[in-house]
Amino acid sequence: MSFAQRIKKELLNQEFASELALSFISGLISSSSVRSRSKIIVKLNNNEISNIIKDMFDQLIINYESSKENRNWIVLKNYHPTIDIKHPSYYFAGAFVGGGSISDSASLFYHLEIQLYSHFEAEKMKNFLNKYSFKFSLIQRRKMFVLYIKKAEQISDFLRAIQAFNSLMEFENERIQRDFSNQLNRYSNLDSYNQQKLAIASSKFLDRYAYILENNLTGRFRIIELEFFKIKFENQFSSLEELTNLFYEKTKIKKTRAGLNHWLIKLRKVSEE
Repeated sequence: MSFAQRIKKELLNQEFASELALSFISGLISSSSVRSRSKIIVKLNNNEISNIIKDMFDQLIINYESSKENRNWIVLKNYHPTIDIKHPSYYFAGAFVGGGSISDSASLFYHLEIQLYSHFEAEKMKNFLNKYSFKFSLIQRRKMFVLYIKKAEQISDFLRAIQAFNSLMEFENERIQRDFSNQLNRYSNLDSYNQQKLAIASSKFLDRYAYILENNLTGRFRIIELEFFKIKFENQFSSLEELTNLFYEKTKIKKTRAGLNHWLIKLRKVSEE
């Protein structure tokens, strides 16, 4: 099962109240449907997903029938959808289930996309997504219109937004391990003693940082402390002196090496507790 399929399965295993299901279905129809004056064809390529969506249509009392062309496609007649964005998380989740894909969590590159059949729908969805601080780009690929992001942080934010928390942890864990390996390779020419010492310190930091993310302990830290951990994660082999400069460039807040080290000690204590 691909990473994208695992995400979709996680999303579809949730319990949906009618109002949430309506937002979810609205996003799914936006991304996966072809429309004409008389009908809407929801084009799904997975039998399990198709059956779950049919159950949701039953829940919402939406009349449908199976397509004669493809048993996984669903035909809606005399149905006039409106974009329901009262619950953006569920709308985005539905859009991903309908037309989303993502590079494997262990892939060497990052890519998440949502394909749509309509340029008009793609533009609307792009504007709506980017209203929430995402930075989706839009391209045409053959007859499809594709919204995509390629930065790991934005992909993490999107998985968090659609509440795919298990998949988010899988993605973050793979990213931490991969980035850690990349950093080790990048600094392979360092003096062996310093490299070993630095690698151990970085490894301990990565373990502690991953632990507080996985166990929802971020509430034990101030936003400014979490920002520093993020900067250190992105610059694992930088010295405290270098981190003070990076921290100031990012936040415009001056901190001493002792002050930053105090936050690392706090991270250690919280993870050990």
